[in-house]
Amino acid sequence: MKNNRGFTLIELLVVIAIIGMLSAIVLASLSVARQKGNDSAAKSELVQFRTAFEIYLESHNTYPPNTDSCSACTNPCDAVSWNAVVSALKTSNSMSNPPATDPWGRPWCYDNNYDVNTCTLPTAIWSMGKNGSSESSVNGPAGDDIWIPIAAPSC
Repeated sequence: MKNNRGFTLIELLVVIAIIGMLSAIVLASLSVARQKGNDSAAKSELVQFRTAFEIYLESHNTYPPNTDSCSACTNPCDAVSWNAVVSALKTSNSMSNPPATDPWGRPWCYDNNYDVNTCTLPTAIWSMGKNGSSESSVNGPAGDDIWIPIAAPSC
């Protein structure tokens, strides 16, 4: 008489299917946690920027440059514009190591309306968020963008 010990093919497939489902749940949870971590990092960096911009304002009576001359315009979210801001913050010792990109690896968006003659638009910085599309404007956040006002409208 033979003793047949071991698992049947059906039993093995059931175990593999259960492991697969558990793996999918864990990976989905990690993705959500990563997104929340990036959102939190972006919010923290924006608060640091607000402080650095206030220090810069105290020293220079204006905010870092971005050649804004139009209160109805929004400046592009590009590396050239943002690198000018990073350079100004470093040179003035307002922020020792400002991040050149947001947590998703894209330049920050910045619209400086401080010197523009307007009573409606604030100076603001924002991240385009996970989707990489800037839905925000100086009027406020939209979509998945993470936005912070730096200064109230100057009247």
